Amino acid sequence: MKPGSDGARPRPTRTALRGAAVTAGAAAATRRQPLRMASRDKYERIVEAAARLLDDYKVADISINQIAVAADISRTTIYNFFSCTDEIYAVVAKKYMAEAADALRQGIEKLAPKDPYSLIDAMMDCATDYYNRVASARKTLLSTGLFELALIEKDHDIISAKLYRSFHRDDWPAWPVEPLSEQDPYRTVELIQLAILTASVQRHEKITPFATEQAKLAGKHYLEGYLQSIGIPTSIALAPGNG
Repeated sequence: MKPGSDGARPRPTRTALRGAAVTAGAAAATRRQPLRMASRDKYERIVEAAARLLDDYKVADISINQIAVAADISRTTIYNFFSCTDEIYAVVAKKYMAEAADALRQGIEKLAPKDPYSLIDAMMDCATDYYNRVASARKTLLSTGLFELALIEKDHDIISAKLYRSFHRDDWPAWPVEPLSEQDPYRTVELIQLAILTASVQRHEKITPFATEQAKLAGKHYLEGYLQSIGIPTSIALAPGNG
């Protein structure tokens, strides 16, 4: 930049100032990036360690100190991210809820249910398979109980209800309610089934075949009664083989 006629340097233009600010900001962001990546690594180590501990302990019996030892980091580092174990296990639970939803979706797609009743069967069969295979998910979501660990999800039943809804075909019975509203029967079906599966895990540390069949039957009976109450004829009776 050349000096002006009076010997003074001209003032930088607004465009030049803006460009310099962007350049400086980018440089600062580059310097901060390694710190962010290191923090993310520690965060993930904490969550993964907490999840591993569920193979041997119940959520209520796990302390911050145990998680720190399992993650090979200090308690102080954990408190930089979480204030208590409940916060950590809320993250773990949401992780497993997402994984469970993906696993159930893939399983249901393979089973290709032909009506709402076979959809209920498919949902419970896939849920039983996933939770009995993945101990950490079972202990986080069912052994603790979503009803008790309310900080996991305020409307936790919506997650499974969304799965039901995603497979509900246009040629199946339709009900005059807003999808996923409190009046949506799929949400009530999910709450009933969750209570049955949770009770089974808390009593037997797994979802028993009896609990799976009871969850299917309870869901079908509720849906059957709901459809009849709003005047929609049901095409499938709850006879042996359907319930």
